[in-house]
Amino acid sequence: MTIMGLREARADFSAVLKRVARGESITVTRHGVAMAHLMPPKGAGKGAKLIAKAAPKRSKAKSAKKAAKRGRRR
Repeated sequence: MTIMGLREARADFSAVLKRVARGESITVTRHGVAMAHLMPPKGAGKGAKLIAKAAPKRSKAKSAKKAAKRGRRR
């Protein structure tokens, strides 16, 4: 388990989340006191794949064009 300060975690939070997604557990501290324990959910590998398959793929360009035709801002 890795321990890091709040400032360090906030500075590059996306990298922290990537480490957690790979299976690492991280404890975030503030003034030396544990504030949060970040850990991957059970079956994270399977869940992430299922979510990726289930998520519909939308083209932003198409929806922006439709909104422009309707005269609305996005």
